[in-house]
Amino acid sequence: MRNIIGLLTFHMSINYGSVLQAWALTKTLSQKYDVQVIDYKPDKYDYLYGLYRSWNTIKNIKYNLKRIPLRKAIENQSYLFEKFRREHLPLSPTEYNSANADKTGDAYSVVVVGSDQVWNLRAEDCDCVYFLPFFTGKKVSYACSINDTDYTEERCSDELIKQICDFDFISIREKSGADKLKNYISNKKKVSTLLAPTLLCDKKDYKGLVTDRIVTRDYIFLYNVWTSETGIQAAKYISEMLHMPVYTIMTASNIKEIKTLEKNGILVEKVNTSPSDFLNFFQYASYIVTESFHGTAFSIIFERPFVCVSRQTTDERLVNILELVDLEERYIELDELSGFNFDKPIDYAQVNNKRFSKAKECIEILYQAIEGERKS
Repeated sequence: MRNIIGLLTFHMSINYGSVLQAWALTKTLSQKYDVQVIDYKPDKYDYLYGLYRSWNTIKNIKYNLKRIPLRKAIENQSYLFEKFRREHLPLSPTEYNSANADKTGDAYSVVVVGSDQVWNLRAEDCDCVYFLPFFTGKKVSYACSINDTDYTEERCSDELIKQICDFDFISIREKSGADKLKNYISNKKKVSTLLAPTLLCDKKDYKGLVTDRIVTRDYIFLYNVWTSETGIQAAKYISEMLHMPVYTIMTASNIKEIKTLEKNGILVEKVNTSPSDFLNFFQYASYIVTESFHGTAFSIIFERPFVCVSRQTTDERLVNILELVDLEERYIELDELSGFNFDKPIDYAQVNNKRFSKAKECIEILYQAIEGERKS
């Protein structure tokens, strides 16, 4: 068992990007190694992804009341995510939690942590386990995202610096995040910037996961994780320009946000909501509108025409990926839509050459990190 590589990430989240990046990294690793996804359940999982929260506060009561009308849809989505994990992720035979997480040392000689926001100290499901304080084998972080962490958080301490520096190899998903981490640890270790796992795989890899076509007519797909007004208004504008309906998939599991989408003419899919269905919407979309990192990534992977609409602040994660493939002009403000050329094609031959070249480089670096000597 100890020759199997353990992957520790946010694979249990009811979040499309989280589950699919876990799948992509296991596929990448399995090309050369035996790998298992460490079936770790953070303490806050039930609070974050359970149907209801405890009815003991006004805040929780309001939260629960907004979910009651969507109970069947939420339960179905949770089931579909669990089914996807069982069928497509090589889960460890042991289930782990905070009480037995230290036992991973008995099962694995190498643990890869990442990708996703596992090192974002402001993420509620980020906990100390993702820094492997108990693990004595080889520690590799792959493209961990720290997002908006600024290292003034309460959990920042000398002990956390020590834990990070104990990793044999450190890589972050965003350049800005890598710079912040290097400053935090006073440049005591090299910090690389590597591609998100989803971008390491080819379109044909994902097609094996895609379900039968859900929407048979031409449509615009809106992937708007936060149900923000910016994304909604952009989708409505493009819908009028291209004379196509807008579909989205259920991400916000409260009735208020669903109603906001529907009142704006956006069709919300609440039945076909598995990670495979999510990929389905990308593969068959005529146009994609997104504000999300993984929305942008899968638009590129499936070679779809898309626009990435900026919210109030610049998202460094989006800037990094678009700069890599020379598509910076696809990241625009809402008030720039009227001047945007929706007919301009994307040269995906050139985009793919750049992405695959970088992906090959990142995979080689990852393999080297796994096979190198343990640095104590």
